[in-house]
Amino acid sequence: MNLQIKQSKYNTYPIQGILIKGPSPTYWIQEIERMGFLLSNIVVYPIPNTIPNSIWGCLLVSSKDLSKIEAGANQYCQCIHQRLFIPEKTSLFPSLTAKELDALLLSKPYVMHPDFGMVELFDPINWTTFIELPKARTPKIKRPASSIVIPQDIKTFQVYALSPEDLLQQLESLNFSEGKPLDAPLNASEKARLFLLRRLFKQHEEGNTEKSGLMGALESFRNKISGTEGQTWSDALQKEYEALEKRNQKELDKLLDLLKNNPEEALKYAIPLDHTGMSRGSSYVGGTWSLSQRWDNFSLFGRQINATNLGGSAPLGDKGFYQLQEQYRETAVQLIQEKKYRKAAFIYLKLLKDYDKAAKTLEMGHFYQEAASVYLKHCNDKESAARCYHHGNMLPKAIELYKELQKYELVGDLYLELNKKEDALFYYDKVIEEHKQKGRYLKAAFLAQNKIENVARAQSLLLMGWQNKSDAFNCLNNYFKNIKDLATLKAAIASIYQHDVTPKNAPIFLRAIKCEFKKGNTLSPFIQTIAHEIISEQATFNPNIIQELVAFDKDNKNLSQDILRYSSKRR
Repeated sequence: MNLQIKQSKYNTYPIQGILIKGPSPTYWIQEIERMGFLLSNIVVYPIPNTIPNSIWGCLLVSSKDLSKIEAGANQYCQCIHQRLFIPEKTSLFPSLTAKELDALLLSKPYVMHPDFGMVELFDPINWTTFIELPKARTPKIKRPASSIVIPQDIKTFQVYALSPEDLLQQLESLNFSEGKPLDAPLNASEKARLFLLRRLFKQHEEGNTEKSGLMGALESFRNKISGTEGQTWSDALQKEYEALEKRNQKELDKLLDLLKNNPEEALKYAIPLDHTGMSRGSSYVGGTWSLSQRWDNFSLFGRQINATNLGGSAPLGDKGFYQLQEQYRETAVQLIQEKKYRKAAFIYLKLLKDYDKAAKTLEMGHFYQEAASVYLKHCNDKESAARCYHHGNMLPKAIELYKELQKYELVGDLYLELNKKEDALFYYDKVIEEHKQKGRYLKAAFLAQNKIENVARAQSLLLMGWQNKSDAFNCLNNYFKNIKDLATLKAAIASIYQHDVTPKNAPIFLRAIKCEFKKGNTLSPFIQTIAHEIISEQATFNPNIIQELVAFDKDNKNLSQDILRYSSKRR
């Protein structure tokens, strides 16, 4: 019988084989891996070529349908009656039944293809003969150095602050240069020249036309010079006169002018008032001072350049002292407006000795560590220092001070910021117990509910406040507010009404349930019934309570008139 395969538009039989063309088993394995097969799940047969002792390729056979596999350059094969494999989109001619094909092929598998003809499929490939597993080697593992673990979430961060003593020691250890005077004092020849120029310009200002001696000679010489040269000569004399007058000015006036015109430069020459600086006393004999540079920088805790050479204080007199003091304050305000907080604080701290103002200025400028050091060193204000440490995120320092001040709630807050919940709960518990012992049940309950998040404990504290008549209404009102389930709330109202309400506290209980009645939920009829019972019992000795009926019966239009008649009869 002559079997033939012909082209067809469709596949008649299932796709259960894939032909891989190529003589290399290595290539076959690469294609098998690419198509996603496991060697244990398929059977592979080698296919001989038409040339002796050569390989055309291989046939990959599976019991499953392979039509959905990405074959790539490889070719699908149909399987006819589990015996004969032919290429896809071909048909067998003549068509044979399974029994006829089985008899024809002697129950052996075959593959038929135009390239190599009809080939019997002998033993499948034993891959162990082709694949050699690598020899097992004991790896040498090098343990890496411990690395820094970068957290996924930043739960807290803080700034580690220096102690006030260390901070002051560092700032006070700065090196300073020798002080230089603002202006050199006038020598004898300069004083004589100033005397002559002063008389010359004074006569000129007064309009005196009679010149004699040196004045006449100077004026005559000036008149001989005409035009631009004369004007230049006159201007030069004017500038020289002003410069000499400025250098001859009193030291206090120089400093005041400099503070007004150039405050930052003036601070280099500023003198502290009193303590190793300037005194207001006028009885000081022989006291003189020169306007020399005293500060290399505006370190808040640094030393003056020539602090060791002051040898006491020089007198200003009351007027001069207060002038300088007032100017210092104006300059400090000006620097604060310019947001130069450190320089403004320098004036308050070093020149005016106003330590509290210095610390507040530093705090205003967010120099929290320096501000805290001033509060501690000069003001003994631990609470303000703790606040600065807190704002500067130097939490351990703030916690230390708040513990000394017994501000345990703030201690708990800071421990929470540090993500130390157990420590926070310990100090919150101390505050709750303190509030409880002092009868502040409402504060204790708020702390338990909002900070510890223990609603059950908060409810217990609120109930104690109601029972012990400590801010009873607010305690009971908040107790009811915290109950969200209406069935539970109904049971709580009924229990308190039955066991805790007395003629004395009944009006307070009535106010509390009135708040719940106004919510207009399904408990309104139940609350209304209790309110009517309380009002009727209280009316005999507390007639004014009748007015409360209006809140519980707003729809009753005649109620107000009935209450008015009842009140009239009682009178």
